[in-house]
Amino acid sequence: MLIKGLVVLLIAIVTAFFGADGLVMVLAAVGAMRGVVYGLAKFAAITPSQRDDRWLDKFDKVLVEFEYWLDRLSGGLPQNEARRE
Repeated sequence: MLIKGLVVLLIAIVTAFFGADGLVMVLAAVGAMRGVVYGLAKFAAITPSQRDDRWLDKFDKVLVEFEYWLDRLSGGLPQNEARRE
């Protein structure tokens, strides 16, 4: 629930300053962060410590939830309905 509140606040701030294009910028930034986490996870997989793996896994889960709420609040359809004709 905290993530949803933060997303709503972030969307309000970004759209106030940048308009609708700001939402696209936030979605792109979250997507880029997920790419960085994916790359870091590849390096973390070869280290003997499991601590970094757990940290990256938790961060990735937060980003996935953040991206989900951004998509829902921006009016995006669920993936199974998005391409239905």
